Amino acid sequence: MYKEGMTVKEAADMKGLNSYDTALPQAWVDTVCKVLPDNLSNLMGNVVWCYRWEAVDFDDIWGRPVAISPHGELIIGWLAAALK
Repeated sequence: MYKEGMTVKEAADMKGLNSYDTALPQAWVDTVCKVLPDNLSNLMGNVVWCYRWEAVDFDDIWGRPVAISPHGELIIGWLAAALK
């Protein structure tokens, strides 16, 4: 369970992420800025870019965003809804 004040590594390890990066692709960040400008500052420490996540059978060279905190879940949910 996520606890306030966890490090990114602790939160990513808790989710079982095998390969991830804290640097988010600029094109994705730009999309978030356009759709959710008030939430840009909240990306850091809430979302990572995942390349391999065995728990959900995900392994991809391009990766995808994965929330590592409750606020990250909200960001990704809001973004998905806004881009429908």
